[in-house]
Amino acid sequence: MYPLNPFLRAFFRSTLPSQCLPVNHHILLVPTTESLLQGRDRETTAPYADLAASEEFLSSHVIRIPGGIPPGTTSKDGGNIRESKGKAKQYNTLNGRTVVVKDTYVYSNKGSLDLSLPVRPRI
Repeated sequence: MYPLNPFLRAFFRSTLPSQCLPVNHHILLVPTTESLLQGRDRETTAPYADLAASEEFLSSHVIRIPGGIPPGTTSKDGGNIRESKGKAKQYNTLNGRTVVVKDTYVYSNKGSLDLSLPVRPRI
């Protein structure tokens, strides 16, 4: 069994949670514990577990949803999920970078995230 996820530990010890208000306007892209403990950054070869403590890494894994999604609404536009399925949507991260969400996948836009790390967005 793996220890506590290094990303989550670093995130909740940082000042970022106070910047994520209201909470229903933000989504965390949490890399799996296994990928953080076993993976290395392609450019620096530093372990992801070490990088997870940096403010840059943490803030690039928080998506801002302007206006948020009210509880009970099936999609941001008020329509149903089937109508929006398959359409790519672009979102900004907390540090101003951009990611694209399509179906259940998150793609970096111009290198904003190293998405060799598996993430599980909960939208």
